[in-house]
Amino acid sequence: MSEVERTISGALNWGNRFLKERSIESPRLNAELLLRKALKMNHVELYLYSDRALTRPQFAYYKSLINKRIRGEPAQYILGSREFWSLDLKVTAEVFIPRPETELLVEETLEIFRDAGDLTLRFMEVGTGSGAIAIALAKELERCFILAEDISWEAILLAKKNAGIHGVLGNIRFLVGDLFSALKEGTSRFDLILSNPPYIPSSKIGTLPREIAEFEPRIALDGGPDGLEFFRKIVMGARAFLKNGGWLMLELGERQGEAIVEMIRNTGSFVSPCIIKDYSGADRVVRARKGPKRCDERGVSFG
Repeated sequence: MSEVERTISGALNWGNRFLKERSIESPRLNAELLLRKALKMNHVELYLYSDRALTRPQFAYYKSLINKRIRGEPAQYILGSREFWSLDLKVTAEVFIPRPETELLVEETLEIFRDAGDLTLRFMEVGTGSGAIAIALAKELERCFILAEDISWEAILLAKKNAGIHGVLGNIRFLVGDLFSALKEGTSRFDLILSNPPYIPSSKIGTLPREIAEFEPRIALDGGPDGLEFFRKIVMGARAFLKNGGWLMLELGERQGEAIVEMIRNTGSFVSPCIIKDYSGADRVVRARKGPKRCDERGVSFG
């Protein structure tokens, strides 16, 4: 290690070059984020003290982080955090990394319930993972109660920690369970049930980028032979736990929209299922309302 590489700016350039040579996407950004973790510095400090020398242990730690990234480990797991809805959330290898496109579920929910007034809203999230969606909604909607369920104890513990950090633990009840199995039919009625379920066909998981296929939990990816296994279960199960006039909202994968809309129609329990595209123009969310009941133009039930 040369004296130049021992400085913060030199280490940053070394990391950028090392990652770029190994075809890591956004090598400069990755190098900076990993160096900030190694030195416990923020963005401004990294450039303000660019001539400061790293100690040998600091450089060794930085190099170990770079090597993890080269082996395919997602930067979010190495850093231990991910931003979602402008919230900094803790993530570990036990949970799926929240994606920006999933924010569309939050946007659509806020649009539906923007005129809810003084109603206390009851939501259920199936498969909460890191808690990203539930926490974002709890931050935006003061008068709401959210039941956030996941089959993984590790995920629930992490989601609970994230909710505590962001001050919404009182608005969310976290529950370990398999879809609706922990609920007693007729005792829970929700204004909205939403989910970003596993939707990758089993045979396609091996074709995903290495950092997804080898590092993110398979249970959060594998949607069965056709990718629709969990949609069938959620669509059928949600009918018993939604209020009349309540909403079902699901994130979906590529070219799955029409099949899910047909699945929803075939239940006979929902009206007006529709597909919502994300900002890239891809089908991203399916939304439907359980009906009929006296509702306003957005479908918000009046009781």
